[in-house]
Amino acid sequence: MNAYLISDLIKNAALLLALSILYDFISTNRKAPLRDVFTGFILGAICLGVMLNTFNLTPGVVYDTRSILLGISGLFFDPISTAIAAVIASLYRLYLGGAGTMAGVSTIFSTALIGVIWRRKNINRLDYISTGELYIFGIIVHAAMLSCQLLIPWPKSIESLKNISIPVMIVYPLGTMLLGKLMIDRNLKIKTKAELAKNRAMLEEILNSIPFSVFWKDRDSVYQGCNMQFAKDIGISSPGEIAGKTDYDMPWPKSDADGYIHDDKEVLNLKQSKRNIVEQLTKHDGKRIWLSTTKVPLIDSGNEVFGVLGLYEDITERRLAELELMKAKHAAEEASHAKSMFLANMSHEIRTPMNGIVGFAKLLEMSDLDDTQKDYVSVINSSSRHLLDIINDILDISRIEAGKVKLESRPFDLFSVLSQTMETFKPAIENKGLKYKIEISPEIDYLVYGDSTRISQLLFNLINNSVKFTERGCIEASITQLGRDSSSATLRFSIADTGIGIEKEKLTKIFDSFFQIDGSYTKKYQGTGLGLAIVKNLTNLMGGDVSVQSSAGKGTRFDIDIAFKIEAKTYKAAEKSSEGVLPPSMAGAGMSALIVEDDQISAKLAMLMAQKQGFKTSHASNGVKAIEMIEREKFDLVLMDIQLPEMDGMTAIKLIKRRCSEGIENYCVMIIALTAYALSGDREKFMEAGADEYIAKPFNEIDFAEKICSVLKKRSDNKRLLSKSKG
Repeated sequence: MNAYLISDLIKNAALLLALSILYDFISTNRKAPLRDVFTGFILGAICLGVMLNTFNLTPGVVYDTRSILLGISGLFFDPISTAIAAVIASLYRLYLGGAGTMAGVSTIFSTALIGVIWRRKNINRLDYISTGELYIFGIIVHAAMLSCQLLIPWPKSIESLKNISIPVMIVYPLGTMLLGKLMIDRNLKIKTKAELAKNRAMLEEILNSIPFSVFWKDRDSVYQGCNMQFAKDIGISSPGEIAGKTDYDMPWPKSDADGYIHDDKEVLNLKQSKRNIVEQLTKHDGKRIWLSTTKVPLIDSGNEVFGVLGLYEDITERRLAELELMKAKHAAEEASHAKSMFLANMSHEIRTPMNGIVGFAKLLEMSDLDDTQKDYVSVINSSSRHLLDIINDILDISRIEAGKVKLESRPFDLFSVLSQTMETFKPAIENKGLKYKIEISPEIDYLVYGDSTRISQLLFNLINNSVKFTERGCIEASITQLGRDSSSATLRFSIADTGIGIEKEKLTKIFDSFFQIDGSYTKKYQGTGLGLAIVKNLTNLMGGDVSVQSSAGKGTRFDIDIAFKIEAKTYKAAEKSSEGVLPPSMAGAGMSALIVEDDQISAKLAMLMAQKQGFKTSHASNGVKAIEMIEREKFDLVLMDIQLPEMDGMTAIKLIKRRCSEGIENYCVMIIALTAYALSGDREKFMEAGADEYIAKPFNEIDFAEKICSVLKKRSDNKRLLSKSKG
């Protein structure tokens, strides 16, 4: 009995090994068209091998492990394969002959059939059959095998059952269970391998389909793989050829390779991605392209970095477009700067001669003239003002369109702005026999934050239009509140007249630059056609809206709606403006003033106006001479032009203020910037440089006297504070 058991176990071990080798072989040939037939013959051959090494109980009665093989074959292989193996085994058993022939053939077919039936019932769960179920399967198969032993002629059948029943039911179900478990493990491994192959193929398809070049490296920056796009870039025919190469083996320069590996090390050491790296790469054909590269660390389940995954996009076209855009932007900025410089220079060059014309005409008007001469001077003054208005309009619209206008935000009183603006037109209104009306809603009892100068300009342009195009009737200016909360209010500025009105088809064009209602050679009304364009642009700049209602022959109404931050008034109503009233003369009596001006006419005008204020005047034609004169002589006031030869006014002002701060007494002097630079921001620029006040050319005697009084008052206040601090 012991010899029998040992022999049987050896045969089972041999069977397991053979079947394992067989299954591995089959798994590598899964696509063979006659796979099941081929498998059947292989199983039959293995079965023959087992049957050649049988245990002979009595002559003609032999035992082997074919029942295990055929039962497992029926369970895990296709029925065709099992049937072929069973036929081969049966033919051989018939060939052997003997008393056990019928029992042997019956065992072959019954065990194979049980396997096939079990497979049918468990077709969807073959890989998940439990160990216990395999053992039960082995018992049933070998119970059938023992039943077939009754076909052996009597009394050999009884003798055979007595000898083999216990060893068979002990060893063979275990063998069946072990072989079945091996088959399940093999199946799962093959399925896993197939799934991995499928996933790999899918991943390769995805990698080769995306519009990016992808690669991955190990911790030493050695390439392990890539997609087809990257392979094309570096000039290899398939991604597999890249394995084992480094960046120094690639077609790009060593300096590029150093940079790529440096990025790899950062990603590996910090365990952090680097995204959107803009860099260049040299392709195998020598072409340089721009890339947007992202690199991420590859981290295993133990949180250890084992490599780098990188991908990049060819952004050459986008990068070139960006570079062109940057060039265009730079060119636009240069053009904008050139335009700003042109505007500043044009303003300066026009205002300088205008200063002489306006200034001397005003002085001439204040001298002893007969009536005819006064008329002539009045024409000069009127024409000068008109020319200056045209210049200001052209400069304003140019600066607005260039985006060079900056709005201030300071609290101011709306009534003062509106009344002062209307007061400017009072003589023209009275000369035409018109009436005017100003109205502000009583609920507007607060200050608003904004640019009072620009609000005044809006009102000025609209009122100017109304006065120009109205021959009879009245002009109304009003401000009403549309809405309000605790910190802001929306206000409407309305200017209405009873003038000639505007034809309906022209209403959509009136805010266009240079558009005029009457553009013919015989036009009755003068103007540049820029006033309303300035109104529209400034209103938009303030975040407001402007609208117009008009009927030809009946009049026009303009409404401007703007939202303001508000502040409660903490003082009494503004007193009547002193504009137009000349401050007391001789404010500079006993004082000395240095006029720094290279234009002789402007210098002469400034000296005459200063002398009328009681100053003793001196003249310097450039900044260098001005510094030399201040070094030698103590002045109470310096009137400094900005555009000067040798040393400009800005540099001179800064130098004077610096030397004053160093304690040099002669340089501690009040400075008024006296210049034709009158664009937005110029005043702030000069004040920041150290000027105490600013007068824009062309200036009149009233403006001149007011600014001098202002700086002299400031000088007096400073001295008083200084004496108190010393006391």
